[in-house]
Amino acid sequence: MPQKPTAPATIPLASAICIEELSKQCASTGDIVATHNGLCCDPILTYGTEEQKRKYLPMLTTGHHVGAFALTEPNAGSDASKGQTEARLEGDHYVMNGSKIF
Repeated sequence: MPQKPTAPATIPLASAICIEELSKQCASTGDIVATHNGLCCDPILTYGTEEQKRKYLPMLTTGHHVGAFALTEPNAGSDASKGQTEARLEGDHYVMNGSKIF
């Protein structure tokens, strides 16, 4: 991830090399880092509002939190387009409704 939320995204090749090197020692660690960066941090950096970037990226890029992607559902397997879990805004927070199988 870039040093500042306003900086351009990291070079994809550098990210791929980093993930590859981590995965040589531990594939699970490489997958965790790839998911954290690619499916959590990068969408916030690319599409998030300035408020979201200020709120979430510092805790995600300093190691205080790890981003995730809750994918597998009972009726969808690993097909993200068939997921049924929903997030509903209630006041100032979201309520998640759905289930995962792992």
